[in-house]
Amino acid sequence: MNREYYLVWNGTSQGPYTLQEIVVMLERNQISASHEVIHQGRKMLVSELMQSLPPDIIAASRYVPAYTETYYYLLEPLLFGVTALTFINICVTVLSLFVTPMAGVMQCLTSPLHILCYIGYMVVFCIWVYRVHLNARFFGATDLYFTPAWAVAGWFIPVLSYFWPFMAVKEISQASKDPHNWRNQSATLVNVWWGFFILMCVIGISYVVSFFLLNSSKNIFQDPALMRINQIYSIPLNVFNIMFSLLTWLVIRSIHTHQSYLIKNGKPMPAEARNILSM
Repeated sequence: MNREYYLVWNGTSQGPYTLQEIVVMLERNQISASHEVIHQGRKMLVSELMQSLPPDIIAASRYVPAYTETYYYLLEPLLFGVTALTFINICVTVLSLFVTPMAGVMQCLTSPLHILCYIGYMVVFCIWVYRVHLNARFFGATDLYFTPAWAVAGWFIPVLSYFWPFMAVKEISQASKDPHNWRNQSATLVNVWWGFFILMCVIGISYVVSFFLLNSSKNIFQDPALMRINQIYSIPLNVFNIMFSLLTWLVIRSIHTHQSYLIKNGKPMPAEARNILSM
């Protein structure tokens, strides 16, 4: 279907939407019959639009695409996968922090288990980002800055990866809270989450730069200066890694909660019903 319908929200038109999307939003109470819609330059009420259309067209438009429900159900195993990988990552980090403190960050980052965990985590996380961004668009969010593909690609582009993923996840979080008024939604949890990521990057870069500045070819256990640097950076970097993993899970859980509510209830979650898992 062609996208040729615009809904009027707070005095401004948003869209375009297909007729199918208008009908689905009406049946899910995301809009009312008294809502204004613009079609081919003419403004009318949704109820007037429905009356002007043949019954067979309206009936055909009530079909909700299968991918919507499929994406929703796919979010459940994705959430489980992220939860499991978050737990594994935290366990590996804790072990490297308390069981082998002298081995330091380098051993932790280069260990096969940590690398496998990271790769698995990024695969599942990228699939999740793609899915929830598609959902946000189906819920009616318009004028989003990113497409689902670019929301994922931002993680792998040098320099841009320091702020692009944050912007993409932030708009997903806002659009999941209220698709039609997403710019005015808060994203406190996402802001805190990315703040930890930037701090973790700063500590990690400082750690690597310190090794290069020493220009030492000795083993870390043979050079007192290297051991001292390792002890200074190892604990805070691992602690920030644990905190970032937990915050990532909270961000995912929050977006999942809001999108589940939208699908089941057809309207955004009320502000008074939100908690730490739906910030």
